[in-house]
Amino acid sequence: MSYPAGSLNLELIQDALYDWVATVTEGVFQDDEEHILWRNQSQPLLARPCITLKIIDGPRPVGRNANEFSAASGNIMKLGVGIQQEMTLSVQVFGNVNIHRPMAHQLAIDLNSSLIRQSILDQLKIGGVSVQEVGKPRNLTALEETEYEERAGFELSLGLTQNMTDTASTIGTVNADIVGNSKTIVLP
Repeated sequence: MSYPAGSLNLELIQDALYDWVATVTEGVFQDDEEHILWRNQSQPLLARPCITLKIIDGPRPVGRNANEFSAASGNIMKLGVGIQQEMTLSVQVFGNVNIHRPMAHQLAIDLNSSLIRQSILDQLKIGGVSVQEVGKPRNLTALEETEYEERAGFELSLGLTQNMTDTASTIGTVNADIVGNSKTIVLP
């Protein structure tokens, strides 16, 4: 899919976040089944153990005042505007109820702590993501009906940039006042 100039490539960002989870959890799961899912609230879970990712807030602009330069004629010249954005990602790890030792909390800790590795941060940067704040991994294991649901999770605050360009105007006239001598210069 091709994106027009100025659009935020959310698909590329989601791929980078998915790849981060896949890199950290490589070799953890026993079979070749899919264990990572971008999930909506009511969507069924994959076979457990699994990890779900969900954007729970954003992307939203942090500020709307882009870099602007006013031309003498009153036109605005915009050059390569970058709009900083942020979003919040929820990471939920579901363990397997049939194992002797819980694994969900450990995987959440491993994913969380991997965000200090430069190789992981570089991988996310290529996808257009920077880590701004990392929440603490929480053990969310709870009794669901008649069995314990082993689960852990945390949230990330991520920074994004939406790069935009606009047609730049040109400065056609410059007024200069040099020690009382006013002069108008017309640029070619």
